[in-house]
Amino acid sequence: MWCLKRNNIPNQSIHKIMKKTILATLMLVSIFTACKKDETTENIPKADTLVEAPVTKDTNAAVKDELTQLVNKTLDWTALPDNFTVLPVVEKDSVYTGLDLVRLAENLKVLKHTGYFAQEFIDNYDNIIRTLDRKTKSNEFGIWQANDLPPFSFANDVNPWCNCQDDPGELNAPLKVGVISLDGDSGKFFYYYGNKEADANNYSYKFNAVKENGVWKISYMEGFDYKTSVRTDGEL
Repeated sequence: MWCLKRNNIPNQSIHKIMKKTILATLMLVSIFTACKKDETTENIPKADTLVEAPVTKDTNAAVKDELTQLVNKTLDWTALPDNFTVLPVVEKDSVYTGLDLVRLAENLKVLKHTGYFAQEFIDNYDNIIRTLDRKTKSNEFGIWQANDLPPFSFANDVNPWCNCQDDPGELNAPLKVGVISLDGDSGKFFYYYGNKEADANNYSYKFNAVKENGVWKISYMEGFDYKTSVRTDGEL
């Protein structure tokens, strides 16, 4: 075996050899780490196309599936006869004099009982009806003749559940949900009909949803937007 005698190598040379050895080792470690990082990154599923908070395609697809079922159940429920009077009115002498707050209280219980709506949606609907009642009674909209369209934007010649004049359950087309943004247990979405992927900026119905106790519920619907709903019809 060959041995190097310490006396044959100056201390300065030994230090140079050790320094080079350490540098070479660090370089190898850095290269190995970078390769592992690249390999790990490649294995992460690419995010679906979202406006905010990208999530994996698998997560995004699962949320879409859950919300598609939720919206379908909701629209089926709204189509049931005598199930829910979205605009309960009080009539006297062929004039609508206000909104029926007794029926409103019943509506709130019905909404809660479905399990489809978050408390945020229920509170917003309550606020819409109470505001319209107050404005109608104070004659802010003028005289509202019975059987005339509402003098305000809410439920005016359209079904607020779809912003359409048809029964959404009779469109005979598959309903799908698209994602605008998704952040954990809440997000902004839209639903549309047809087989072709829709763009949220084109005609579609926007809604928000949140997860309550592990279950997705609707927290906002475009047809129930408060600011839009309580303004005079035709007002921008």
